[in-house]
This record gives sequence, C-alpha cells and structure tokens, in this order.
Amino acid sequence: MSAKLLELGIWSRIIADCKIGRTITGGANDLQKRLAKTRSITAIVVALGTNDLQSRTESAYPRFAIDLMMAQAQGLPVLWVNIAYDKKLHPDYDRRAQKFNKALLLARSTYPNLYVAKWYDAASNRFSKYERDGLHLLPGGYRDRTAFLVPTISRFWTKYLRVTPTTPTALSTLHGSSVALSY
Repeated sequence: MSAKLLELGIWSRIIADCKIGRTITGGANDLQKRLAKTRSITAIVVALGTNDLQSRTESAYPRFAIDLMMAQAQGLPVLWVNIAYDKKLHPDYDRRAQKFNKALLLARSTYPNLYVAKWYDAASNRFSKYERDGLHLLPGGYRDRTAFLVPTISRFWTKYLRVTPTTPTALSTLHGSSVALSY
C-alpha cells in the first residue's frame, strides 16, 4: 500500500509502522516515540482496535483508547480506519465493533483533527474475504482494503489537509498486523 500512496504524489515519504497484535494503547505509545524522533510527519492513519475488542469489553474502553491515541497525535490530522469483523462468525465482536465505531464518530466533536474511514460499511459485503477466524483478512480481503484505503486517504488529503499551510512530507500509518501492508 505504501507504493500506491506514494504514487498519489501527495507525500514524499510513507512511514508504515506495522506490528502483529498491536493494541490501541500500544500504538499510542509507539506513536509518541515516532513523533519524538520524526518531525516531518504531517498526517497519521490509524488502523487499530481489532485486537483490543477481542478482550476489552468495558463500555468506557473505546473512548479511553481513542482519547489516548488522539492525545499522542499532538493535533496532527488523524484518519482512523474503523473496525469490521465477520458478522456471521462473531456477532458479539460485531456488536463491539459497532460500539467502537460509534465512539469514533462521537469523538469527532472533541477532536476536529479526527476523521473516520468507514471500512465497516465498505467491508460489510465482503466477509468471504476473511480467514476462518473471522478476524483476519485473506489476501483478497487485504487487496479490497487497499482498494478502499488508497482513495480514502487521497480524499482525506484533498478534503481536509490541503487547506493547511504545511507542506506534506510524511504520512505515518499505524497498523495492528504486519500483513496489513502486504497487499
């Protein structure tokens, strides 16, 4: 996906930071470290939450995790890819995803720099693209996700970031799975 994003000609560098099993809290910590040593980042894409929702069922957790990540973003524009699971295999996870996704949308009133990529809606008809666990995508699912994300990130730039006076230099992406960028 990094190559496809570079082809857009918006950013001169894509920093893809992928880690298997990463949670939002782990991603927030990693983002803090990344921003401390890389000053050229002008936007952040977050694709985290899937790992959290398997074990974190507390009703306050989505907002806590979102607040933590947004605090680490230091006011930079954040495009957060919302969460989707295979509804047929995991209706309980799907309900958690819907609650988390709603919390993301509500958080926009607190964070004007937060934008939400609605992967849940785009993925709703593509659940044959999931592994048997209903959590991880098959290669075709990752191709679909890339096909969704590249134009979504381009629109994010066009609609929200182009109006800022900063020159785009680097886009940082945080993913919970190392295969997320192996499309």
